[in-house]
Amino acid sequence: MTHKRLGLMASRLCLWGGVLLLGWKLLPQSVHIYSLWAQTREEVRWLEAERAALRQEQQTLRAQLQRLSTPLGKEALARERGWLMPGEKPLQIHLNE
Repeated sequence: MTHKRLGLMASRLCLWGGVLLLGWKLLPQSVHIYSLWAQTREEVRWLEAERAALRQEQQTLRAQLQRLSTPLGKEALARERGWLMPGEKPLQIHLNE
């Protein structure tokens, strides 16, 4: 082999050695960055699920608010809670034993 060819091979070998050394030095930082990315991605998934649950709760509350904005809705809620209209008596069931 000629000196020129040997010099080219040596420079390529040094270049690849430098690339490998740089990669080895950056590996811990790369692992840390990847773990932060994975943690952030998991947090985003959790927040999206929480947001979906809150939207569902919001729809339920809006429907309940709409229901309670009418006199019949208010009366239904009061009766669900055991309230009586003036003059009404509670239903009493007598069981014969």
